[in-house]
Amino acid sequence: RLRVEFNDEKLIPKKYNACYYTKSGKKNDDRIQYHHFDESNDARFGYCKAEQRWILLNKENYTAACEAITQNQNNGTLVAYSSRTTSFDIESTFGDTWFTSGGTPLLNIQFLEQEKWTDDECK
Repeated sequence: RLRVEFNDEKLIPKKYNACYYTKSGKKNDDRIQYHHFDESNDARFGYCKAEQRWILLNKENYTAACEAITQNQNNGTLVAYSSRTTSFDIESTFGDTWFTSGGTPLLNIQFLEQEKWTDDECK
């Protein structure tokens, strides 16, 4: 599990501060997807090879992270995206700048890693 804290509710709603986990077989452009801990929340991280970015999107029915970028602006699917990277692991972006869907840099994002997060810690 991976825990993400955006720490700026004006830019990214608090509901995205949570644990994300991998689901077997779920991939975007050969990279693992990370799904929101709360099954009722459709948020997930996926990779877009064409844009060379990790994407946080909020709709499960989008099959590719690239769709969130190309069909975004203002439909609410694209939440945030990383700086450009070709890495296969989202961990490589932890020290890089992430951006809101409108392109505003997220200066106070935290990716927290721990071998095991309890369910209470993920809420």
